[in-house]
Amino acid sequence: TAAREVTVKDGRLCQEPIVKVREVFTASNKDRLCDKAVTGVITIKAAELESLELKLRSDGKNYTSLNLIDNEWVFDRSKSGEVITGVEKDEDSLGGIRRMPHSGNKESTLTILMDDFSVEIFEGGRAMSSTIYPPDGADSIELSVKAKSWSYTRSDIVKA
Repeated sequence: TAAREVTVKDGRLCQEPIVKVREVFTASNKDRLCDKAVTGVITIKAAELESLELKLRSDGKNYTSLNLIDNEWVFDRSKSGEVITGVEKDEDSLGGIRRMPHSGNKESTLTILMDDFSVEIFEGGRAMSSTIYPPDGADSIELSVKAKSWSYTRSDIVKA
């Protein structure tokens, strides 16, 4: 995992990634956004976020998705390529699903760190991560956002 700044706010443990980045692509307030990347950092800032649908490492058939559904982030790696099995036996884990509450903040900042085989997601001090094993060539990013306003930034991680 990436280095993290860990704090306690209102009795809750909060985490934010610590990475040095170089911005390479930006866009805002489009109906739908398409981009390409395998590694790096994606930052999505939204005012009054209502819904978000994001597909990472997509080749059309395979992809990893993140959706805001009923004020909850749903990270789905069930179509990410190679199936991942572990010791967890709950329905979500068996289905390749991770969940995290949305902060509910009026201004949301979603930060996603990707490398070849992992995805880390940060929002509102919360974090979740997982490994993924997409096939070669799965490099498309598709984003759809419903919010008062929003922006998307993709950055490369700069080595120290």
